[in-house]
Order: sequence, then structure tokens, then C-alpha cells
Amino acid sequence: MNKSKFIKRILLLLLTLILILALLPGFMQAAPAAHYYAASQQDLIAALNADDAVKITTTSYFTITGNITIPNGCTFEIKHMIVLNDGGSITINNGSWFADGGMILINDDGIIVINGSSRVTNGGTIVINSGNSIIVNGGGSLTINNGRWVTNGGTIDINSGGSIVSNYGSRVINGGTINNGGLISNSGPINNNGTIDNSGTIDNSGHIDNSGTINNHGTGDIINRRGYTIRNSGRLITKGGQIFNNGTVTNDGNIFNSGTINSSGTINSNGMFVNYNKINNSGNIDNSRLFRNYGTVAGNGTIFNNDYGVFTGNSPEGSGDIYNTGTFTVTDKKTFLERLPIISLLKIIGGLLLATAVIAAIFILFRIKIVE
Repeated sequence: MNKSKFIKRILLLLLTLILILALLPGFMQAAPAAHYYAASQQDLIAALNADDAVKITTTSYFTITGNITIPNGCTFEIKHMIVLNDGGSITINNGSWFADGGMILINDDGIIVINGSSRVTNGGTIVINSGNSIIVNGGGSLTINNGRWVTNGGTIDINSGGSIVSNYGSRVINGGTINNGGLISNSGPINNNGTIDNSGTIDNSGHIDNSGTINNHGTGDIINRRGYTIRNSGRLITKGGQIFNNGTVTNDGNIFNSGTINSSGTINSNGMFVNYNKINNSGNIDNSRLFRNYGTVAGNGTIFNNDYGVFTGNSPEGSGDIYNTGTFTVTDKKTFLERLPIISLLKIIGGLLLATAVIAAIFILFRIKIVE
């Protein structure tokens, strides 16, 4: 065998080996993981007990009365209505996904628990009746999509590292209690890009970031605890009810108060703040943009009207009253000339003209003497 034929055979053998190795994983691959369909709780349990289940989809209405656990890496998709009765519970474990495209009704001590790195995406409706709850644990999230609703008459607990994300066009109607952080430090946030209508209690021991609308109705309480924050770049509207701020509220959007704000913390307003009713301030109000008072601002705290800030009230520009027994500080960044009254300005101009005339006269006399 000549050398060239030998090389050709070696190359052919290598190409064949490469082809076999490339095709081998396909032959050795296991059968694809199954997609199960559940029309009852029994179907759901059977699917969950199957080792190859990665997706389970409901095909009709049914009730859950026992304890259901969605395993790691599994998707549970609701296309119809699920009712949790008689202490029924759904626990969504790490890395799994619960997708609601129908309706979830939580009754009779029912509970949904969202564990770390798992997600609940609401593309339908979730109704939590009184005495029932959703718990979002660290790393877990509850996301409400565009045009979808969560109605809470029970409790939503967002524990450390958990979060609720309300997307544009969504709505959260709270007549129960939302505990953000569950009074645990380093808690996850409420990110609202939609609308939250509160007539119950929102208790914040974490961070609330609102770029949508929060409406606090007549019986509603929003509590921002010491050391925690609410950032508003949207609209925060009190239509009655109360806000208790012991932490920090930062306003880069609009606040309209027709209820009562009790603040022993700090309110930093870089947007529009309009008060139609009452603010009890024993902390700090820092205004850097526009504060219009048509109601009452009272207390022994400190009010800073900062650079370029406009604070109207108890003056010809406003119709409200300011009863501040603490400190009211006004600062600005006007230029030197902007700070001077017109009379002082005229005096300076007159003085400059007189000085110019005197210097000119001296110069002329000096020139005359030289000519002589």
C-alpha cells in the first residue's frame, strides 16, 4: 500500500469516528420529558408523582383540599379555575414556575407558598379571601401581568428576599394586609408599575418602588417603618385613610394628600406635593420642587424649602395654614444680582457712573496740564 492511500484511509477513518461521536448523543438521549394534563386533583397528584413531568396544565375547574407541592424545575400552568378549600395548599419549590392564565380562588385557610427562585406569573385573576394567604419567601416572586388582577382580602406576606412585581396595566386591590418584609430586615421589594388600590393595610419593612399609581382609600393605612423606604416616581394618592411614615419617603413624582400623613421620619420631595387635608410632621420635610398646601401642616418637626423649591401656604400664594413649632428653613441659589433689591441695584449703578465721571474728569484735567 502506497503512502497516499494509507493517509486517505486514516483520514476516512477519522471522519467516520467524528461522525459517530457527533450522532451518538442523539441516539443515547432519553425520551423527552412529558407534558401532563390534569382535569382533577387526582390527575394533578398522578402527574406530580411521575418522574418525567416538567409541565402540568389544567384542563378544567377543580378544587384542591390537600397539600400540593410543585417540584423543582416543573411548570404548573392553570388554564381554568383552581379553588383552594379546607386548608388546601400549593407549595412552589425552588426553580419551579406557576403560571396562572385562569383564576385562583383561595378559601378556608388556603395558602400558596412561593419558595426561593420560584416564580408565580399571574396572567389571570387571583382572589385571596379573608383568613387566607400568599407567602413569598426569599428569592421567590409574584408577578402580575398587564390587565390582570389580584384581589386580597386576606394576607400577602413578602419575606426577606421575596418580591411582588405589578406590571403596567395590572391592578392589586387590597382590602386585607400586605406585609412587605414580614418585619424582617433586608427584605425584597414591592415594584408597582400598575395600580394598587388599598383600603386595608400595607405594612412596609422593606422597600416599595412605585412608578405606577397607589390609591389609599378611606379605610386604608400605609405604614412605612423606621429604617425602610418608599420611593414614588409615579402617583401616590390618599383619598382618605392615613400614611404613617417612620422611615424615608422619596417623592420624584406626584403626591396628592386628601387624607392624613403622620410623619416622624423624612419626606424628600423632588416632585409635586399637594396637601388638601392634614400633615402632622414631627420629622423632616425636604422640599426641592413644588409644595402646595391647601390644608394644614402642623407639628414640631423641621421643614426645609431647598434650592429652587416653592412652598406655598399661609401666604398670598396659598390658602392653607402652616403651624410649625420647629424649624422652617429657606435656601436658594440666586445669583448675586438676583439677591439684590432694585433700590440697592440702582445705588450701585449710580455709584459706578459717578466713579466713572470722576475718573474721566481727573484724566481730562491731567491732559490739560500737560498741554499747557
